[in-house]
Amino acid sequence: MRKKIKIFNGRFYAAAALLLSAGIFLAVYANAFLIAAAGFFLFLVLGGRRKLFLIFFIIGAAYVPIALGVYESKHNETRPNASIEGVIDSLISENASGVSFYINGLKVDGERYNGRARVVMSDKTIADGALEQGLAVRFTGEISKYNLYPKVNFSMHAYNRGCYYGVKPVSDVSVSKSDFGGAAVAAAFRRSVYSGLNAYLSAENAGVAYALMFGDRTDITDDVASAYKNAGLMHVFAVSGLHFGFLFAFLAGIFRRLKLKNRTVRNILTFLIFLAFAYVCGFSPSVMRSVIMITVYSYAAASGRKNDRLNSLSFAAVLILLINPFFLFDLGFVLSFTAVLGLALFTRKIGGVMTVIENGLMTKIFPDYRKELKRADTPRAVRTAKKLNGAIKNSLVMTFSANVGVFPVMCAYFGGIPLAAFAANIIVVPAVSVLFPYLLAASVIGVLFPPLQALLAPTDFVIGAVNAFTNLFSQNAFLAGEGLAAFVSARFGEHAPFVFSLLYYASLLYLSDVYIGPRLGIIRKLKALKRNENDE
Repeated sequence: MRKKIKIFNGRFYAAAALLLSAGIFLAVYANAFLIAAAGFFLFLVLGGRRKLFLIFFIIGAAYVPIALGVYESKHNETRPNASIEGVIDSLISENASGVSFYINGLKVDGERYNGRARVVMSDKTIADGALEQGLAVRFTGEISKYNLYPKVNFSMHAYNRGCYYGVKPVSDVSVSKSDFGGAAVAAAFRRSVYSGLNAYLSAENAGVAYALMFGDRTDITDDVASAYKNAGLMHVFAVSGLHFGFLFAFLAGIFRRLKLKNRTVRNILTFLIFLAFAYVCGFSPSVMRSVIMITVYSYAAASGRKNDRLNSLSFAAVLILLINPFFLFDLGFVLSFTAVLGLALFTRKIGGVMTVIENGLMTKIFPDYRKELKRADTPRAVRTAKKLNGAIKNSLVMTFSANVGVFPVMCAYFGGIPLAAFAANIIVVPAVSVLFPYLLAASVIGVLFPPLQALLAPTDFVIGAVNAFTNLFSQNAFLAGEGLAAFVSARFGEHAPFVFSLLYYASLLYLSDVYIGPRLGIIRKLKALKRNENDE
């Protein structure tokens, strides 16, 4: 009997997420004939029990029209001169021409509406009082439902953030303390944190600190935002797995200090804290993905099962897309998932290459480096060098792996990844890993005990230093990626990024551990080199 050759180290949830995404994508951009043809092709290609995966493709294709129908039937239409009430969730923009902001806990003529509304005031002077997060607003205005068009960026952006209505006031806006319950709690907490930051930090640094914690970039100046963008550091202002990872490490350290050894209790406490933080900063796609991922990791660790990053990521994708299929077209969601995909597929491989490089460099400095590490009384200089190299190596590995994952997305949307990102992330990300949990802990303590808001003061210097460092990289056009953006724009046409992305991610799978078929000679040589290093 002929032996069957296994080419891919398959994962159930990875296949499910891929087919679910394919069904959603085709339902938006293709007609019924192409969807049926794709389904028939999959039926022919998938053999045996794998045909069951067609269920996920069918669910994805059918879910889009169902979601559109539910949206049209669930949310009310336009109402002129309606009495509108709500809680300010976040400010979008404020300038001489007016102000715009989101409101939650929406009531129209006494009737509760689902979702948020975007209020646009052409003249901010009609507000009776300061517009701040957590405050209630009441006014007469015109409210209209946003039409849901999956192919329109603004429509998807609003829908994926739970904003279903546009509002234009036609009367004075009354501002008062909120009595809208749950919708006001999160906004009031953020407002209290915002006040504390502005009391002890400069206006520029307070805006950066607030964005680091909650992902709200409203108070970041244009110059600061441009500097972070050019340096490839804007991801630190998007609450995602990076922030939850920092918080997870911080909580793990606290639990160790408290000598809390019960793994189940630690996991439950961690999950509850994550859930509270996710509620405060809003259940955006990246936040939802992070909470689900951490829950999966915690469950795997508590049950003693081997954790698989790709399976955990795919499981999170399936859950989130089943909650809202249009998250597939959310830029933050795509960047978050592709970054973790790069980490899941390449952290170990890039880490192996970096270890070979590290050992080679250290041997040049300390000829007996390997022997010194094995000694019981390893010299302090060798131990210090090992720790420093480990920190630098980890930052490099994480940066390179994540950028490998997001590269085609960055090319399609922004023209490429700034070269400065590789160097800037090595310094800024470790600084943020300490700054973020400290800001969060100090803010919570300050909200509970206002006099202790002074704990925020030391962060003013740290954030100022990070801003200054970021400016150094952003001022160089080559490092900021302007040349790379022009090159990518010239080489890839309007539709080429999609084809390029398919080829790129197919290449990633070939190079990763998912593909276990025949390899090119250079791949085998790298593996042999790593084995030789380990043997020595």
